[in-house]
Amino acid sequence: MKFQNAATGVKRIFTAEILKLIAAIVTVVGIVMTIVTVAAANANSQGGTIAAGVGTVLLIAAASILAKVSRDHLMLELAKEFPQYGFEKHKGYGTKAHYEALRKYGPCPVHRMSFLKSFMG
Repeated sequence: MKFQNAATGVKRIFTAEILKLIAAIVTVVGIVMTIVTVAAANANSQGGTIAAGVGTVLLIAAASILAKVSRDHLMLELAKEFPQYGFEKHKGYGTKAHYEALRKYGPCPVHRMSFLKSFMG
């Protein structure tokens, strides 16, 4: 019984740490996107969007890479806590394997329900 209580406590702490990591990544990406927005406004005197920005503005490309690498690392960590979903393989993208895991196990606490509305019905 003590082991089960300890395991539950560890799982809660781990989940809390993962959520902190998600918040940190979102913060970093938010800062980078703010920089990108300022750079885009400076690059385009109209302040509008930059067509194909990832391919034409180095700062936008860097932000895109930072966001992808951060997400990939997060998915590797989440795969340790939720191995049944295969996050380490599909990195959270809507692949056939990911949808099969969702059908079998249902969503876990880190799934974004806004993305699952059409899937869940």
